[in-house]
Amino acid sequence: MTDSVRHNIELVNAAYTAFGAGDVEAFRSLYADDVVHTLPGTSRVSGAHRGLPAVLDFYGRLAELSAGTVTVEPETFFSDGDDRILAIHHTTATRDGRQLDIREGIVITISNGKITALDGFQADLDEYEAFWR
Repeated sequence: MTDSVRHNIELVNAAYTAFGAGDVEAFRSLYADDVVHTLPGTSRVSGAHRGLPAVLDFYGRLAELSAGTVTVEPETFFSDGDDRILAIHHTTATRDGRQLDIREGIVITISNGKITALDGFQADLDEYEAFWR
């Protein structure tokens, strides 16, 4: 594994840690100002969240809608050997008496030492959509 790939995986892992801690300052240091986080579907959390403020608002909305129960645990990371990391993680949350327990993937693009794009995929988009609607 090259130093560049190792560094990118460490950066992505730090972003997962920041999410778990709700550490906004860490996100500011890890994400580019023009970061875009995109999720498929039509639920309240789907779509393209453009710019750091919108991405932080999206993360806050996940916490709010789940009454703070959303957890995202990374399972494994893959690299294209360049500037993208594929992260597979396990997401759980509770909302209105319903449970979400799903595996997700996210392709994370890194440029100049910052996360610039996150493109999410769900193992079961229908389950994901129903939970966040």
